[in-house]
Amino acid sequence: EKLWDQIKFLKDDMEVSIMKWNWNAINIDLPPSIIMEVIEAEPWVKWDSATWATKKAKIETWAELNVPLFIEAWEKIVINTETWEYKERVK
Repeated sequence: EKLWDQIKFLKDDMEVSIMKWNWNAINIDLPPSIIMEVIEAEPWVKWDSATWATKKAKIETWAELNVPLFIEAWEKIVINTETWEYKERVK
């Protein structure tokens, strides 16, 4: 439960360091940013164009986070693993 924020962003073949104590994982060191594919994104309402506006999106690990309105399903995004926030769209 303590590691849920980290676990929900793990993908197959991702290299991470796991800190254990008494055979229990107590921390997972992820890279500073990771690339994930958006699998679901709320629709964008055209009139909602505030620059700070966000919407919910679900990524390939089924975790949810807020992304800018212009992000759509099947796009790849970069996520900051320290803040668990959208960083940028993959070009």
